[in-house]
Amino acid sequence: MATNPHQIRRSAPALPGAVSLAAALVITLIAMGCEGAPDPDPVPQEPGAEAADPQPSPTLEGEWVYERSLVFVSELDAGGADSTVVIPWTFRSLTAETAELRERGVWLGEVDGWESLAMEADTAEAGDGSLGPTWRILPGPRVRIVVGPGDALETLILRGEAGELEVRPGTLLSEWTRPPREAIRIHRGSAVLPAGVLDGFVADLALPLGSLTPPDGDWIFVHGGDRLQAVLVQQPDEATDGVHLFRGWIRTEAGDETWPGVQVRWDELRAYEPARRDVPVRWLVQVNDHDPDADPEAEEPSPRLAGYLETMNSHLAVGEGEGPLLPVHGLFRLQGELVLDGDTIPVTGVARHRQP
Repeated sequence: MATNPHQIRRSAPALPGAVSLAAALVITLIAMGCEGAPDPDPVPQEPGAEAADPQPSPTLEGEWVYERSLVFVSELDAGGADSTVVIPWTFRSLTAETAELRERGVWLGEVDGWESLAMEADTAEAGDGSLGPTWRILPGPRVRIVVGPGDALETLILRGEAGELEVRPGTLLSEWTRPPREAIRIHRGSAVLPAGVLDGFVADLALPLGSLTPPDGDWIFVHGGDRLQAVLVQQPDEATDGVHLFRGWIRTEAGDETWPGVQVRWDELRAYEPARRDVPVRWLVQVNDHDPDADPEAEEPSPRLAGYLETMNSHLAVGEGEGPLLPVHGLFRLQGELVLDGDTIPVTGVARHRQP
């Protein structure tokens, strides 16, 4: 990997936790000069509040070709309270006729709302090679990367004057790969905040954008502790009867599974007036292995996986367009239940939602 002044090859020290999580985050964000405001209505039952645009429209007219998202989700609260902290990091590559773009974004969602922590971008002339391959994630002035042997990603760092925020993927639990350079990985990881260290899980989604994964598609990452971790990525097919098809990767204590046809229904919608669109706030998820073509008269069995996911709060942004419907980008903190082979598992996580 080429040397980069913002790429680090040693771990940074953990930050001491001297203040409460909420207070420390406010102090850090002010010092960072973040313009994003907290969700003005942090009550979990009122999702979908407007927020500062976390993903401005690129200045280049081109094609998004690769995306890598690393998403930290903290542990479930033992008492069932809504206390989950989520930290999505997204790296995207766009190619155009005369130029290339590499974009980096970092967000933080917790019980009091969402913050857009950073948005950085690099551009270069098409074909000059200065940005490297489209699949390689690049650090920037504040977004730093710690790599280990074999260029394995060890730590993501967001730097500010008041301190650092880190996500450490940690122990690899499961990995699924497919050419060209598609990979889904689930880690036992941690996040280092000014208030201290949070344990949880990290999903690493490396996705070539095109025939299998649409550039404006959704993804969902949820976990139920060690019992279950699941990643769902939208397929490019149009919705049928309100049901969207996703590809699914799931890890349980019994082993790993992949499902090519996870059914996800937008069960409840909420109007997002700035974009003049409806956005989902509740999802129904179902996987059924029954093949009616194999035996049309056979009784359809219970779904292998079924359940619901609900929005606790969200970060929504409207993009530029000619209208009347405008692009929308959303991030949602989730809680819900999944029933796997009859076993009910409480889950928490995050969903990314886009409408072009």
